[in-house]
Amino acid sequence: MQYIAPQPLYYQPQAPVGVAAPQQAHVNWIGATKAEVNAQNIAAAKAVGATKPSNLVPYKPADGQQWWCRELDGSFTLRTTNDIMENLQPGRWTYAKGGYPYYIRAAAPQT
Repeated sequence: MQYIAPQPLYYQPQAPVGVAAPQQAHVNWIGATKAEVNAQNIAAAKAVGATKPSNLVPYKPADGQQWWCRELDGSFTLRTTNDIMENLQPGRWTYAKGGYPYYIRAAAPQT
């Protein structure tokens, strides 16, 4: 005698009389998990340099817009975007605790 395992029972909701039951499609999704997608994105970001630090400049500043600038001696001055970008290199932009951007001057490398 051969043993046959019982089959699971599935509940099928009944439609009211005179109403057609909606068709429910069962779709098996086979693909990467969220963790696998995140790992792929991290690897791609490293490959194209998206994780390397970069110098962000305020986007489309108004003509004559001034920003705080931390000078080489540690003091702060107000400087225009053009002055910073043309005359105060090297340096980098960062954000203050208050959320506004400011520029930090750096000493020129010794050659």
